[in-house]
Amino acid sequence: MDYARLYSETLVRKLEDKMVEVEKLNRHLAQDNAERKRVEEALRESEKNYRLSFTNVSDVIYSIDSDFRISSISPSVERILGYRVEEVINRPFPELNILTSESLERAAADAIRIFNGESIQAAVYEFIAKNGTRKYGEVSGSPLYRNGEIIGLISVARDITERKQLEVRERLAHEVLELLNRPEGALDTISDILLTVKKHLEFEAVGLRLQEGDDFPYYETNGFSEEFVLAERRLCAYDEAGNVLRDGEGRAVLECMCGNVLRGRTDAAQPFFTEGGSFWTNSTTDLLASTTEEERQARTRNRCHGEGYESVALIPLRTGEEIIGLLQLNDRRRDQFTLGMIHFFEGLGSSIGIALARKQAEEKLQHTLESLRNAVGAIVQVVASAAETRDPYTAGHQFRSADLARAIAGELELPRDKIDAIRMAGAIHDIGKIAVPAEILSKPTRLTKLEFALIQEHSRKGYEILKDVESPWPLAEIIHQHHERMDGSGYPRMLKGEEILMEARIIAVADVVESMSSHRPYRPALGIDAALAEIEKNSGTLYDAAAADACLRLLREKRYELP
Repeated sequence: MDYARLYSETLVRKLEDKMVEVEKLNRHLAQDNAERKRVEEALRESEKNYRLSFTNVSDVIYSIDSDFRISSISPSVERILGYRVEEVINRPFPELNILTSESLERAAADAIRIFNGESIQAAVYEFIAKNGTRKYGEVSGSPLYRNGEIIGLISVARDITERKQLEVRERLAHEVLELLNRPEGALDTISDILLTVKKHLEFEAVGLRLQEGDDFPYYETNGFSEEFVLAERRLCAYDEAGNVLRDGEGRAVLECMCGNVLRGRTDAAQPFFTEGGSFWTNSTTDLLASTTEEERQARTRNRCHGEGYESVALIPLRTGEEIIGLLQLNDRRRDQFTLGMIHFFEGLGSSIGIALARKQAEEKLQHTLESLRNAVGAIVQVVASAAETRDPYTAGHQFRSADLARAIAGELELPRDKIDAIRMAGAIHDIGKIAVPAEILSKPTRLTKLEFALIQEHSRKGYEILKDVESPWPLAEIIHQHHERMDGSGYPRMLKGEEILMEARIIAVADVVESMSSHRPYRPALGIDAALAEIEKNSGTLYDAAAADACLRLLREKRYELP
């Protein structure tokens, strides 16, 4: 056997097998290299896309290392907060002063939770932009791991300022409308409205102007210095002789931007005026530098700018088409307003204008009524004194009856208007006795039927005397009814129950108690006990039950004594 040849063939076959293996390995290597290149290309593309997304993302993406330094942040931070990336990168987060103190405290607590392995979702922080404006961000954060250890955190902050502002405006509108519907007077209402606006939107100064004669002085302010208010109180323009300048319609010429708004000189073609007639700017410095007096429509005093106020808004207060005043909002920070906010205040301004006009009308009416009350009260006192000179034996009867009737009305918790009517009518309820002969009024013996009939006429005579007198109260009708009785047995018209005014029912009770308790020419005083027994016996029959019970309580519990 040829062992040499056999060995040689075996080596050749093994070599061929190895060559096949090498060829397979080369093919696998080529495939691996291609796969590696593909993976590397995919990684490069992924990184490119990530960097592109990181650069163009609308939210702010940032990471913080274990030393609480900003290790990375997306360029969107400049659009939202006004800071360039290089201004914040590698700086300790607490030193940046981009959060309010309250939000920074919460953010620090949340960061500690994240470093302990938790994640946070939708935490709302209040940020401070570079220009000082407040922004709201909704932040989510998670831990960053390396080799199984937490080395930092990554967060995404979404700007929700507009949403929060809408929520604030809704609360503000609700509270302002509640204030406008309160019964308080105009001054208290306006003061509370300005305080509410200042609280919710954090403006440095707010004010409200209302018409007073030719001018529109500040009615109320909050945040302005006394010097500013005094200097800017008047808006009228004057000639060299000191006379108020007037336009073609005879109205006083009003200066400055306030005058523009109040007189409707607001050209919506200019970016600082709106179609709703408001003025607004986020930089008085830029506005004054870029516009002329002609474009600004009136002589500008520049006092707002001189005081450092950059953001200024003037909102008209309307009742229909009429402008009755304006709301002023000032802040030394720039960029405090948006057009949406101005439109919101224009709507609110219409509500305030209508409500204030109503309150002012009510206050004017109340003042007129008070003057009328005082005038009627003085007349009543004179008439009461004149009536009592005719009947010296009953001098003071009307006053004492009126005082007791007032006390009964107060015990029944009647409204002030009815109590005033009872007091006034009670003081002259016997005025009709002027028409009764004096000898009958002072007769020391019992009266005849004819004489008593003459005295009974005093209710009707009193009505005749007062029926044409203008008064806030139905004095004539109360006097006409004060001798009517609940069962219809009274005079002069034999009215029953609810046909009789409550004021007259109360005076009827007081009249009986005072008369029986006092001396008369034809009899001595019967005393308070007899008077109360009469009221108690006939309560609900002759006398109104509620008025009778109130009278009995007051006198028996000694909470009231007849004068």
